[in-house]
Parts: sequence; C-alpha cells; structure tokens
Amino acid sequence: MKLAIKKGFLLTIAATLLLSSLLCSVSASSDDETKPQTLLALGDSLTTGYGLDNYVPGGDPYLCNSYINQIARAMGLEGGTTYINRSVNGDRSEDLAKLLPRLADEVTSADMIIITIGGNDLLSTLPAIASQIAGSTVTDSAQAIQILAGASSDTYEALASSAEFQALIATIITNFATNLKTISDFIQEKAPNARVIFLQQFNPMNKVPGYGAAGDFAGTILASLNSTLAENCRTYGFEVIDVPSVIDENAATLTNILKQDIHPNEQGHTEIAKLLAKHLGLSLGLSDETEEVTQPVETSAPAEETTAPSEETTSAPESATEPVTDAPETPAQTTVVPPSETLGDTEAPEGTEPVKTRGCAASVGVFTALLASACAALVFRRREH
Repeated sequence: MKLAIKKGFLLTIAATLLLSSLLCSVSASSDDETKPQTLLALGDSLTTGYGLDNYVPGGDPYLCNSYINQIARAMGLEGGTTYINRSVNGDRSEDLAKLLPRLADEVTSADMIIITIGGNDLLSTLPAIASQIAGSTVTDSAQAIQILAGASSDTYEALASSAEFQALIATIITNFATNLKTISDFIQEKAPNARVIFLQQFNPMNKVPGYGAAGDFAGTILASLNSTLAENCRTYGFEVIDVPSVIDENAATLTNILKQDIHPNEQGHTEIAKLLAKHLGLSLGLSDETEEVTQPVETSAPAEETTAPSEETTSAPESATEPVTDAPETPAQTTVVPPSETLGDTEAPEGTEPVKTRGCAASVGVFTALLASACAALVFRRREH
C-alpha cells in the first residue's frame, strides 16, 4: 500500500513537472511568435549609416554601427536575410515612393518596417535658400550651410516674410504629405499587419556654436515637416519616434555639423538606437540611461573642413529618382491631435508621438501659418506586439 502511494506520489510529481515544462515551452513559443521575425529598413542616409566607421558607399550596409544595425542585433536578426536594409543615400520622399514597388516582396514579408525620410526634401532646398541670402547662385550644400550659419536674425526675418520663400516651403510640405500618403498606402496594402515606425527629423544646427539664427530658422521648418509626418502616421496607425528629443539639445556633439555635415556621428546613432530600443522594449546591452553629453568649447564659426551630405546610392535596387515637377493638390485641412493624446487607453511610450487611427490628412495651410508666424517672431513611443 505504501509502495503504491509512493509510486502514485512520484507519478504525480513527474506529471506536474512535465505539464509545467510543456506550458513553459508553449509560453516561450508564443512569446517568440509575437516578436518580429523580419525587419525592413527604408529611407535615406541616416539609415544607411553614412559617415560611420566600416560604412562604404554602395557596400555592405550591415557592417557599421548605425542605429538600425544596433536595433537589428538586439532583435537577433541577421543582415541580408531576416533584416534587410534598402535605404538609399540622398533619397527624398518621392524617391522612396518610386522605389517601393520594386521592393513589394520584401515589404510584404516584413513584420516590422522602420523608415527615415524627409530630411533630403528640405536639404535639397538649402542652395536655393542660401542663394536668396547671398544674392548669388549657390549650388553646393556645404557652401550653403556656411552661408546659412553666417546669416543674421534680421536676414532670416526678411527671408521668412518673402513670398518666394513661403511658396517654396509650402510646396515642399505639400509634396512631402502627398508622397507620405503614397508610401503609406503601399505599405498598408502590401503589409497590413506589419508594425511600421517612422523616425522624425532632428535639427543638426540647434544650439550649435556659430549657427544661432540658422538653428532657430531650421527648427521651425523641421517642425512643419515633423508635424506633417505625425499627422500621416495618426491617419494610418503608424508609430513615430521623437528623434529630436535626443539629438537637438546636443547636436554639436551628436552630429558632424561642425564639419558642415548634418549626419549623426556614432554616438548620435547610439542615442537614437537607445531611444528606439526603449520604445520597442529591447536591450542594446548598454546603459538604460542616456549618457550625459557635453557641448564642445564654443567657437565663433564652424570648422573649416567641409563634408557635403552624400548623394551616393547604396546597393538598394535601382530606382528612378526624377524629381516631381507637378505640385500635388493641397491636402484637406485637419485638426492636429494634441501630443498628450494616446492610442486608445494605452499611454504613448516615452519618446514617441501619440498615434491615432482615425482618418485625417496633413494641412499645408496650418503648417504654412505656423512657419510664417514662428519665422517672423524669430524668438523661432512597450514591449513587442
């Protein structure tokens, strides 16, 4: 009898342990299934890793320590197989819109898509703006940055009130909104269940020695661009990462702007990776806290060395890059959702713009008014699914 009881007791323990093991296995398997198994990176030179060690234009994009490569490693994905990087140096929003049909299969198979786009939409206008300031034709971006850095507040006030300048910015924002819609429609059609994340554009001139008025001026234009991006993401239920929150206050040390190059340096890429990792619930194997970044000794002017932003292309599939010549219709006016709003009843993760899935379109009128007003004053988001 005692032996039977003992055997029964042992069988009960064994059964319990087996059931526990099976439950743990099912739980782990379920957890793994919720994690993105494929990542697609799209966009511009911020995502190619331009300027970083081990970065080679047109070469292997998975070797440098870019923010996106850090994120892919943290997700346990392999470059070229489960993680594909199709970002292209110099691409503007219209270029990405034209490239996407060539990437249809990769978009369809992606569980997560991370995108940086829009910076070159504005960057391409720098020579034109610098030409207005200098009163002569400027074609080189590095030279344009130098001219912008040397311009006074009064010069920017006059520029902001210029009908020609206002029309230029309105056209850029209108085209950007239209291209974002094309991009978003394609992604939503081909990958309706993918997690789509856009990164907002930072201000590389903000509080940088020798760039005072230029930093303020650039800030207002970038605010319009980022607001347009946020509105588009609210419409489609996409996520937005507030990159300016980690770059703008320390642009001088986190970018190469003192060399007339707007790209983030390696430390800048790491700060962006930390922000995105926090939003995604990932560990980079680094400190959870952002390291204190100190400003360099103030100088009266930018460094003499010039490094113009790259227009070279990576090994992404060949795409047409002709600029759009016909201005699209102006999107309908909309009400901007306040930053304090959240997605449903879930609090928006820190470092992100809240996302709303209700329909709305970017309002060029609102952003143009914002731009004009600010320029004239010149005092200018859990664990994985």
